[in-house]
Amino acid sequence: MEKITKGIVGMLVFTMVFIGFTTPFTYADLPSQWAEDTISQAISHELTTEKVLSDYQKPITREEFSEVAVNLYKALGGEVEEEIHENPFVDTNNPIILQAYNLGIINGKSGTIFAPDEPISRQELSVMLVRTIKAIDSEFQPVTKEDMFFLDMNEIATWAKEEIHYLFEQGIIKGVGALSIDPTGLTTREQAIVLTMRAYESYDRIIRQADALIVAQTSEARSLDPHATIDKPSYRVMGQIYETLVKQNENMEIEPGLAESWKHIDEQTIEFKLKEVVKFHNGEELTSEDVKFTFQRGIQAPSTGHILGKIDSNEIEIIDEYTIRISTTEPYTPILPYLAHVGASILNQKAVIESGDDYGNNPIGTGPFKFEMWQRGESIELSKFNDYHGEAANEDLIVFKSIPIDTDRFEALKEGKVHIAYDISHDNIKETEENEQFVLKSSADLSATYIGLNAKKEPYNNIKVRQAINYAVDMEAIVEEVVNGAAEIASGPLSSKVWAFNQDLNPYSYDVEKAKELLDEAGYPNGFKTSIYINDNPQRKDIARLIAKQLKEVDIDVEVKIVGWGEFLDGSANGDFDMFVLGWVTITGDPDYGLYPMFHSSQFGSAGNRNFYSNEKVDKLLDKARTEIDPEVRKEYYLEVQEIIREEAPWIFAWTNKNLDGIRNNVKGFNQHSSRIDELSEVYLEKDM
Repeated sequence: MEKITKGIVGMLVFTMVFIGFTTPFTYADLPSQWAEDTISQAISHELTTEKVLSDYQKPITREEFSEVAVNLYKALGGEVEEEIHENPFVDTNNPIILQAYNLGIINGKSGTIFAPDEPISRQELSVMLVRTIKAIDSEFQPVTKEDMFFLDMNEIATWAKEEIHYLFEQGIIKGVGALSIDPTGLTTREQAIVLTMRAYESYDRIIRQADALIVAQTSEARSLDPHATIDKPSYRVMGQIYETLVKQNENMEIEPGLAESWKHIDEQTIEFKLKEVVKFHNGEELTSEDVKFTFQRGIQAPSTGHILGKIDSNEIEIIDEYTIRISTTEPYTPILPYLAHVGASILNQKAVIESGDDYGNNPIGTGPFKFEMWQRGESIELSKFNDYHGEAANEDLIVFKSIPIDTDRFEALKEGKVHIAYDISHDNIKETEENEQFVLKSSADLSATYIGLNAKKEPYNNIKVRQAINYAVDMEAIVEEVVNGAAEIASGPLSSKVWAFNQDLNPYSYDVEKAKELLDEAGYPNGFKTSIYINDNPQRKDIARLIAKQLKEVDIDVEVKIVGWGEFLDGSANGDFDMFVLGWVTITGDPDYGLYPMFHSSQFGSAGNRNFYSNEKVDKLLDKARTEIDPEVRKEYYLEVQEIIREEAPWIFAWTNKNLDGIRNNVKGFNQHSSRIDELSEVYLEKDM
């Protein structure tokens, strides 16, 4: 077998590499460009034969494909019996054909005639592929739901429709034209190899994922390079692959990560002592060189410059193999929460350099799971890293699937096709809670939904007007109608999950008479006309509609204006709007991230402070908090800032969202992290006894 395989590989290499040079082959001997990579993969899995690796455009015969099908059966783990049973055919005694017959992959064309030299049609080949999978798994049934869209559906034989339907849904078979399959047309050798390789990948994936932990989220990851993107779906996957120098526990407290300890050398410099004998997934050992490389790379990356930009690239000093000093460009107390961010994940220098621009598809970290496969548009597979320096993961394989539509994601959870479904729709809360097969996980997150009040424009430059509007809004009713009550009404600008959250603050009460009294004191006894801007977001439309309705009770006439996202961002940044609906996530869990950009007077406009709110005392407190080393003193600064902001009301304080995830009842060890980068290494599936 080894000799045959080497011969096949050699033939393909010769065929592909020397295109354009003088060869003994005609053009028909060369595979089409679209098939080259797939044929190469088929060779590596020993799915092909020497005979079909020439004359690629020639139709494949029944005998030739029978041999390919048996190779597929063996590649998927099937065992072929040595003993050949009685030969039912009068026109062949090929032992491989007889093996295919014994496995149920083929039948005679009519009676005892096999017609081995006759070309195989597309529908015949499709049936043989599905029969091969059935031979591997006797319980396999090609369940299909959706209709196909081939224009020539009526030409497909009744005995082949189910198989073609299944192969179409799995992406194994596609129309030759835009919407055509031509079921009775002949299959070329290269087409047969490609279809076989696709079938191998599809069912091999089913076999691998049968016992895996399946996680569904709203979108597919964009990249697995921490410096290339900042989107949540990517971060959720990367959080299992990579680790950071320090990390945050579920209470957002700083804990050791890849650094076992650290100390402040001065107000701008921290020395980190790395854990020793930590291995990357490629076998390389973690050293200070990797840390320096990571931060110098991340500082320059557009996606992570705001996370790592406070680090002075020229002041990263390697003390020894496991000790490194990192300095910031100015005193910056929140540096540790930023270093716990996924964007600060430590990379292996060698792996990044070797992969170049393709690193995002070939990630190498030190985490409990390592990257295995990315089936674009479908799934990402991560396997347990056996050389992990910490506590080993509970499951051998995690599969992340992208299911964008809320109802589809929920149905997949109901049917048991996924074990964890992130971001359950508010419309599915009740059913999730009532169904004994699931558990609804709910917790406050780090976000804040708010209605900005433009403090540089009349009448919003008047504190009493801003306070009056807060009293005039029944936020409990809005939360109930917009998100089915699945949110925490805000008492100030920060989520309760953020460190130094002021627990002594209370939400504004719904008090129409108090609102009218304040408007009268502010000089607006008859109210005024105004507008609220939103982008084309269904939830924000509902918020704006309800606020306009409620403010009408205090004679404030609100016009709701919907604009495009770009116009919305530009207009709010320029201070063109009276009121607007927006949100902010304090992703680091540190109040600096939630307060400084939103309320410091140096951050007007696109930097964050779209309310154009200014308070000299707030500025001074925020500046002090950034450089204060003592956490208790720092906390006091932030508590006072929140108190002032709540009192002066540059926002209508709306709510902080809740994390809503559905999990099957056999999922154990799943805990929602406030950052939503959950540690899935602790999760396991309770097996049936």
